[in-house]
Amino acid sequence: MGRRGNNEGAIAKRKDGRWQARVSMPDGTRSTVYGKTRAEVKAKLDELLHLAHQRARLIPGRNYATFGDFLNTWVVNVGPSVKPTTADFYAQYVRLYTSDLAPIPPERLKAQHIQQVYAKMLSQGLSSTTVRHLHATLHRAFDSAVRQGVMLQNLCKQVDAPRIAQKEMLTFTIEQSRRFLEATRGQRYEALFVLAISTGMRQGELLGLTWENVDLERGVLYVKGNLQWLNSEPLMQEPKTKHGRRRIFLGPLARQALVDHRVRQQQEREAMAWDKQKWNLVFTTLKGGPLHPSTLVHQHYEPLLKGAALPRLRFHDLRHTAATHLLEAGINPKVVSEMLGHSSVSITLALYSHVTASMSYSASMMLDKVLRGEINPLALPEGLEDFPE
Repeated sequence: MGRRGNNEGAIAKRKDGRWQARVSMPDGTRSTVYGKTRAEVKAKLDELLHLAHQRARLIPGRNYATFGDFLNTWVVNVGPSVKPTTADFYAQYVRLYTSDLAPIPPERLKAQHIQQVYAKMLSQGLSSTTVRHLHATLHRAFDSAVRQGVMLQNLCKQVDAPRIAQKEMLTFTIEQSRRFLEATRGQRYEALFVLAISTGMRQGELLGLTWENVDLERGVLYVKGNLQWLNSEPLMQEPKTKHGRRRIFLGPLARQALVDHRVRQQQEREAMAWDKQKWNLVFTTLKGGPLHPSTLVHQHYEPLLKGAALPRLRFHDLRHTAATHLLEAGINPKVVSEMLGHSSVSITLALYSHVTASMSYSASMMLDKVLRGEINPLALPEGLEDFPE
């Protein structure tokens, strides 16, 4: 019989030929495992010792019978520290996709269990984006579990989450964009559509735009809010990052569309009894209330595309269209990034690599002309050679 240190388990051969091992658990109980061979028992013993080590490290009074119990408690507790829509997002993913993990005691949970859940989701036809969203949810939950002593480590760090499949980006061509603008003329939400395709603002930013943040005299607007809906109730949220709060200059087209929209809105306000305005929104329902995204898309945007015989792009693709047109026009990607509210220019470059490739080609051709002496980019107009700095 081989022995280990105190409370580290002992392996022994029984009279009936089987092997066994016993371990003293932190709560004072003893657990025994059996096997036909010493190697089999050794493997079971190692797993039992790991379990004992896990339980010994847990903070007293914070144990959970199952991982599901912990997740349900975490979803409630994390709510006050995040936006309501984020809390709802976490709750939905826990409810929809963690049924295979929920019955497992926290101390018995392993990275392979999570990996199996991801594989199952993909095999059922769920997208890699959905799996990545679950991964992000669990990652935050495990961080909390580690801080509480429920888990020793964040198991998500040992799991390979699938890469998000890159979908082909669909945008309008310049000609299609012009047809789109032509089709919006006279429409109730003409100004909204013009802003979407000329500024690249997100849908929630457009629906959350208030007149206090529009300066028509200077031709500028400020993105400070994002209208979201939770349980059929509108919520005004701040942008996700500091980069989301930004200033956008308006071209004559967008500025005039907003001027006309304000006149039309004032006429509506005087002609009918509006609902009490909560945020003084630029884009509202006929009665002055917040506009729901599905109403905008299904009742106004999609019929507009159909009537103009345009490709059925998502509303969000208007944002991609704006960015693509800007980059194709030679605008510096850093400027485009700031206009879109991206947290870094690398995000812009990654999203619009289909455009930046042609930009790189143009840059190479330009440098070739410089090197062959066809152009001199440093040449100053005559008479300015000695202009003081």
